[in-house]
Amino acid sequence: MGATASARERAFLLRRIAVLTKVARGNILMSSANRRPDATESSSTVTYCILASVPGTDLCPTLSSLPPGADVLVVGVDDVSEMRPADRPDLRVTAIPFRWRNDFAAARNAGLDAAGEGWVVFVDTDEVFVPQASESLEEVLRHFSQHPASGRLGVSLRVWDGNRGTVSRVGRVMRADGLVRYRGALHEELFVRGGVVLQVDLDCDLVHDGYDGAAGADKARRNQEVLDAVVARGEATAKDHYYRSRDARPLRTDEATEADLRAAIVLGPQTIAFQGEPHVAAIRDLIGSQLQRGAVSQARSTLETSEQQLDVADRDSLALSIEREALRQQARQIRSRVAAQLLGGSEADPGLLDDLGLLSLLVGDDSTAWAVLEGRLGGTVPDRFREAAIGIRDALERLGA
Repeated sequence: MGATASARERAFLLRRIAVLTKVARGNILMSSANRRPDATESSSTVTYCILASVPGTDLCPTLSSLPPGADVLVVGVDDVSEMRPADRPDLRVTAIPFRWRNDFAAARNAGLDAAGEGWVVFVDTDEVFVPQASESLEEVLRHFSQHPASGRLGVSLRVWDGNRGTVSRVGRVMRADGLVRYRGALHEELFVRGGVVLQVDLDCDLVHDGYDGAAGADKARRNQEVLDAVVARGEATAKDHYYRSRDARPLRTDEATEADLRAAIVLGPQTIAFQGEPHVAAIRDLIGSQLQRGAVSQARSTLETSEQQLDVADRDSLALSIEREALRQQARQIRSRVAAQLLGGSEADPGLLDDLGLLSLLVGDDSTAWAVLEGRLGGTVPDRFREAAIGIRDALERLGA
């Protein structure tokens, strides 16, 4: 009897450890639970919700990736009889008619209303769960049901771009009978009216089919149309301008993209659950585009006028990027002067070669640095750069590089 109980306790403990190690921001759960110790356990049912915004979309890959026996709502269709994968008769799939109005938040909220209670996990039609990734998802959510503030929990999953291999944290799980809802026509955000979302990250992976290729171009056009309409109605926030600058970049002029970035900066600050601060992302992108075209003085001006909206780490990182580009420009100018001297038949100025070699090292232009060090550029090796290179080599040898 004692041995059996011990084995059962051990199995429970191991399962609980497996569940809790998937929670990437457990401190949120602990601190919020301490503030609300008297709440009761909530329903632990789990429903999967899929938005079918395009008629005739093949849902079989998405449905086939769901856990055995999953309850599924498909929002935006009248009939699901032809959508069930033949090899997954265990899935309980229900159609939720919904008239699309280019408002993804409204569609997701319709799914939450249809579910009624328990947890809702949103999966898009162009996404699939990584095999085994969702196996413990429902167990994790059962534990979350015991949390006294489960109605305020917004849970992110990891969404991988299948083309680029990049990953994003996206808020996809909340309680249908809780306080968290969606808002925003596109790149919809989690919010709690009159409060804040308790953000929790789960290491549970989805793969998105990506934004490259023809399908990606279609998504970019759709996103631009939706966000154009939001801007035209005068409802755009910093988030909407930022995402239009990002999503529709291949379809618009550089001037239009920059105008959106500036609008996002002016409309900030705005902090969004799992999406961060779009006005800060806009500052980074605007400075990045200015540096890409070599406009260092413009980048410095942008940083100077926006620095009150940045924390110290962001400000220092952007300042470093600007100074690196300034060094690159200086290196290019010196290289042109050295080339002009060599073309004129005279030996290159050792001082210029010194500066060129050191600047090339600083900006990562290894090929030019080696050309100076080996005397292939200018016909001589400048003393100062030779000494610097020897010092760098000795330091690398000491470090075992």
